[in-house]
Amino acid sequence: MARKPSDTVQLKLRFPEALRRRLEREARRHGQSLNREIVSILEERFRESDDADRRAAAFAEALRYEFMRLYREDKARGQPTGANQPPLLGEPIRKHVVIPLNNPVPETPEPKVPLPQRQPKPVPLREKELQFSISSSWTATPSPKTEDGGEKK
Repeated sequence: MARKPSDTVQLKLRFPEALRRRLEREARRHGQSLNREIVSILEERFRESDDADRRAAAFAEALRYEFMRLYREDKARGQPTGANQPPLLGEPIRKHVVIPLNNPVPETPEPKVPLPQRQPKPVPLREKELQFSISSSWTATPSPKTEDGGEKK
């Protein structure tokens, strides 16, 4: 007797112990049996595959529609079929220009309008400029300048 698609069947599998442990951890994490976890993983994988197939079919249908539209436009204009299609793969889009070594391309001329020069950033002025003097112990100590250029005492 043939099985129905809705029948539940038993299948004996052989796979590595590490994979079984991983499946058990995932089953516990999702709160279901090991059998249900394996079935869920397989169903999800096939669902993803079916979705990809549907997207590919929809894309192919859209392309077919676009090609048919272009074909009808070409026919209506009286152009040969494929006149507005891009070149086939492998054909160059534009021809290459060969520059001989004895006649190089001239350098790009300098612009007629000079480029603006960068202005240096202004240095902030200090309120009091410090002057250093060396004492007998050979340490530098700052002292403020006076108006006559000498040190304050």
